[in-house]
Amino acid sequence: MLILKTVQFGDSLALLLPKNSNFQKGSKWLLIPSDDGETFTLVPKLQDRFNHAVSGSIKMSEDWPDVPGHDLD
Repeated sequence: MLILKTVQFGDSLALLLPKNSNFQKGSKWLLIPSDDGETFTLVPKLQDRFNHAVSGSIKMSEDWPDVPGHDLD
């Protein structure tokens, strides 16, 4: 378990991480609040695998005859 501390960073608060943790400089994380609003889950933000896809590089062969407007190409 890691103990984090909140510190003032300009007009915001930041979480101060221990130096010996596995966090990397510049990595992005999501802080997800629980339903009670008092606790949080910290998870790494995953890179979007499709962010660099070239438009039209993936051909879809599916046919949706029962969906209105399926032939709008």
